[in-house]
Amino acid sequence: MTGVTRQVGTVSAVDADRVQARVRLPECDNLRT
Repeated sequence: MTGVTRQVGTVSAVDADRVQARVRLPECDNLRT
């Protein structure tokens, strides 16, 4: 695969109803997914 990287982040929010998590990536200027 191309264009795939492994990133380590911190979970900043969890939505249990939608089964989603918001993650902050410090290595990418605190980008939030």
